[in-house]
Amino acid sequence: MADALRQRLEAALREKEAAEEALRGLQACVAEDERTRRQTALEINDSVVQGLTAALYALELEDTDAVRDYLRRTLDAARAIITDLVGPEGPIAPGDLLRNSPSNLPD
Repeated sequence: MADALRQRLEAALREKEAAEEALRGLQACVAEDERTRRQTALEINDSVVQGLTAALYALELEDTDAVRDYLRRTLDAARAIITDLVGPEGPIAPGDLLRNSPSNLPD
């Protein structure tokens, strides 16, 4: 009887250790996902948001050539970010990024 109890306890301990190891793995995945999201947000800010801000300033100064240049570069940066996010599956083709609902841009 004591032998059977010891075996059950040992099995329970092994299960607990395996569950703790799985939990550590999941926590590492969550931490990596959070780091990646933060890095992507910073990249969007550094390229897209700043490019649009520069285009807006150029528009206020009525410098249409600069507006076009900022917008082209910003579009290129946004496309590069999207391509990086999509992954190594190859270039994005028309229709690959279809949405289930329309974007919700403020008026």
